[in-house]
Amino acid sequence: MKSAALFDCVKSINDTFRTALMNRKYYGHRLTATRSRSVVLDIIIAVGTSSAVGAWFIWKETSAGKNAWAVVAGLAALLALIKPFLNLPKQIEKYSKLFVGHGDVFYDLKAI
Repeated sequence: MKSAALFDCVKSINDTFRTALMNRKYYGHRLTATRSRSVVLDIIIAVGTSSAVGAWFIWKETSAGKNAWAVVAGLAALLALIKPFLNLPKQIEKYSKLFVGHGDVFYDLKAI
């Protein structure tokens, strides 16, 4: 009877260990993806609102350039309006805490 209880205990620890590892990997991926999304949005907004980039020769002298710059500037303005509603810094903070928390559980169980 003791071996069955020991087996159940070890199985429970292994299940929790596996779940903690998978959660750590999941939230690590979510954290990386959210950070990347935030960086891309920042770059698009910075380029689209830059008067130095807007003054480049290619945008001024060709009709395709004028149209392309209008699209880039419009996209940047739209993203600048949408970005506060996405609340990416709060998501990054949440995923960071979850990643670290599940990592702590994982390494505690690994020590067992």
